[in-house]
Amino acid sequence: MSPGYSMALILRFYDAFNRRDFDGMTVCVGDHVELTVDQTCRQVGKEGLLTFYERLARQHDATVSDFVIMATSSGEYVSSEVTVRCTKPEIDEFRAAAFFTVFNDDIVTIASYFSGRLLSTDEEQIDDHKMGAATPGHSGSGRGNC
Repeated sequence: MSPGYSMALILRFYDAFNRRDFDGMTVCVGDHVELTVDQTCRQVGKEGLLTFYERLARQHDATVSDFVIMATSSGEYVSSEVTVRCTKPEIDEFRAAAFFTVFNDDIVTIASYFSGRLLSTDEEQIDDHKMGAATPGHSGSGRGNC
């Protein structure tokens, strides 16, 4: 896999988010994708990934732009920095970073850093233990509150 393929895969992932094509996002990731947000929560699987990004779209009306994407020569590791623009609540815009691992042509890990800007405004409070979100020392799966 080339660095060009991996960077294009990340751009397709972000483009699908901006179009609210959540099915298109899942095409870019592996079945057991791991999402970590601001080192505070972890989701495993496509359903957990979609929970986070659907909430980001719904609660913050967020879009991403101004991409800076880099990949290692193997294409296995990709980093990105983007501008996140939100129209609600009035967060406005800020820079965010994400680090991806690509394996067998799929995104298999995503570590996103929003500096806590979005998680602290989350209006939905979901019981982590009932919904399967990660807590310290526990690997979450499915839907949770990140």
